[in-house]
Amino acid sequence: FATHFPTHFFRGHGTWPMDFDDLDDAEETLGPKLVDLREQKRAELQLSKAPHPAPKGKGFGGGTKRTQKLLYLHGPGSNNAMSEKQVQAVFKNLKWVVDFHLLEWHYLEGTINHKLEEIHWDPAVQKTFAPFGRPCGESFDGYMSYVTILNESHQKESWIGPKTSNQGYEDVMDDIAKNLAANGPYDGLCGFDIGASLAFEAARLAQEGDPRFTEKFRYLLLFSCRGHREMAEHGQGTLRPKSPLQIPCFLSWSEEDDSKQFSNYEDLALYIHPRFRRICLHSQGHRPPNFQKNTKECEVLDNFIGEMQAGSYHPGEDEDVSSAIYKGFWMPLPRQ
Repeated sequence: FATHFPTHFFRGHGTWPMDFDDLDDAEETLGPKLVDLREQKRAELQLSKAPHPAPKGKGFGGGTKRTQKLLYLHGPGSNNAMSEKQVQAVFKNLKWVVDFHLLEWHYLEGTINHKLEEIHWDPAVQKTFAPFGRPCGESFDGYMSYVTILNESHQKESWIGPKTSNQGYEDVMDDIAKNLAANGPYDGLCGFDIGASLAFEAARLAQEGDPRFTEKFRYLLLFSCRGHREMAEHGQGTLRPKSPLQIPCFLSWSEEDDSKQFSNYEDLALYIHPRFRRICLHSQGHRPPNFQKNTKECEVLDNFIGEMQAGSYHPGEDEDVSSAIYKGFWMPLPRQ
């Protein structure tokens, strides 16, 4: 026994070692615990006083039919023909489409031309899209090609437009702004891959007051959408939202994505405030998903479109088990 404690503890010259109760008492003197501080920060979070500046009204398509007018931004190495097939695959089983033909689609084709996009010439890919009719064409286009997307390392990826001198992609956003000015307003922007990222960028600029993008669209539909990373070159990490976006947004991606780390999609989704986002995971890899009838994914998307049609979006986090892990989280984090 004496080998474990100095003899002065038994001669009145010291104190007994602290027990766990003493540790608890000491911890209480330090003030609120970290978990309590986090809950306090959540309770204090104030939404921006400048939410997404949506256009007045709804149903901007179809003339007197007032259908939902949407602009689709495609992924790299695509074209309008491929875009039409992708849109049909995602939305064809929605009741709002089958019964009411609610969605009116418009497309913005990229300006970087590729004579060959090898993935679309893969026999398995061609077989997948065979039921959708005519071939996709002899050339494919992109807003930014993988030649001009620098450091495709996910953590340092930077976007460079075809007419910008190695510093950014303002020329691409100008093209989107011109389309919005000439053909808008739209009810929603929809996109896949880099097209979705540019739609998100338009929403960020709108909420920050860029007049080119204010009052041009009401909501977002984003598939496999990623944003800027902290380590992006040319300072593009500073282009992430300064506060959570407040625009109704349906986000969907696959944890089996074979092109990007799905953590990129998680990161981007957190920049939509929890009360404005609906997250729906799928298992179809890096592609606009082919949502099937009577599935949870189809139901979630159909409900979202119905709320956009009614103009009665119900803020609140999606309770679907696949997206429950994101509940209560957002970025940027409030910092002192």
